[in-house]
Amino acid sequence: MRMTPEHFRAPERRTAPTPGPVLVLAPHADDEVIGCGGTLALHADRGDAVVVLIAFDGAAANVDGGSSDERFVKERILEAVEGGRHLAGEGRGIEYEFWGLEEGHVAEDEDLDRAARRIERLLNEVRPGTLYAPWYGDAHVDHHSLAQATARALELYAKPVEAWGYEVWSAHQPDMVLDISEAYPRKLHALACHQTQMQGGQLLHRVAGLSAWRSMMFGGKARHAEAFQRFVPAEAEFYRVLATPADGTEGSAA
Repeated sequence: MRMTPEHFRAPERRTAPTPGPVLVLAPHADDEVIGCGGTLALHADRGDAVVVLIAFDGAAANVDGGSSDERFVKERILEAVEGGRHLAGEGRGIEYEFWGLEEGHVAEDEDLDRAARRIERLLNEVRPGTLYAPWYGDAHVDHHSLAQATARALELYAKPVEAWGYEVWSAHQPDMVLDISEAYPRKLHALACHQTQMQGGQLLHRVAGLSAWRSMMFGGKARHAEAFQRFVPAEAEFYRVLATPADGTEGSAA
């Protein structure tokens, strides 16, 4: 992808998200909070319907062996739902759906096509005005796979939707930044519900740093912000090519 002058323009600065139904695609429970939790809180405040899909089961994070994978996955589901309640606050509730896919492997074409068809069905059910998904350059294999499947689903769906890629593992060149200062405490409270992922409080520290850094785009008029890049399916394919070794076998983005 050739860099053009558009890549060096300052992003659009917003103080409110686009109104209307919302669909969020998240690889793991907590990614939706890290990437766009403050934005979802603002949607809920306005009464927008918000549906969050968690694609992967999250069992790979069960590293200490303190419980079975099955119990660990159930705990992560409960954490996500409780976190969603904190994000919604007094606003409209956030609905969650869990696919429970096995994580940590590079998706083959048939896997991506199967996931794309499922996402397309969800798009037809929710009819979102806005879609949030991991941006296609996020440096984690599951995030990369879900972004690729999302790109294929959008091509199948072929209806107007404002699609944005959010950041978790890797920063992107944003097209839009949203002031989430008012909703930031709820974002932190929601993230704190994910006790299995806290890593001694490091998760909160890292997320605080990301949102504080992104607020720089507001020139001192915001304390916390979330950044988004327009989700363009053709660009997602470009990132898939980058993740493919010269021998033609697809490599991991992790």
